[in-house]
Amino acid sequence: MNGAGNIKGGRMLAADMEAMGKLDELACYFKGRIRQEQEARLEAERNLAMAEAEIKRERRMMEAKAGVIGAAMLFTREAAAKALGISANTLDRLKNRGKIPHRKIGDRTVFTGGDLAAFLDSCFVPATSLPSEGERRGVAKRATGASA
Repeated sequence: MNGAGNIKGGRMLAADMEAMGKLDELACYFKGRIRQEQEARLEAERNLAMAEAEIKRERRMMEAKAGVIGAAMLFTREAAAKALGISANTLDRLKNRGKIPHRKIGDRTVFTGGDLAAFLDSCFVPATSLPSEGERRGVAKRATGASA
């Protein structure tokens, strides 16, 4: 008898070799599975990064289409007027009256997104309450010339 167990005619040696072969097969199988899992995780991370980049691109395009103004962006006179939905002449009048902030770069006048946003904020008009039923009837009677 030795440390490996009872060996009779080499039978234990063959059983041990068979068990070791199965262990090697299992080790190879699990190594392959681990490699597949790692590759799948890396692929998922790449896909996620690409999706996030696409979402950012789409968001920038949607914001540009919707006229969302970035504070760090510089706008020419024409671009600022278009972003605000007014004519370039109206923009000039607002600028000359000091109603809209602007910047001078050399002889060029530019507007930042923050300038345009500040102007829009200054144009805020809160909603008013609706007239009561009696007030609406009175307006209708006056409009038609009926007496109250």
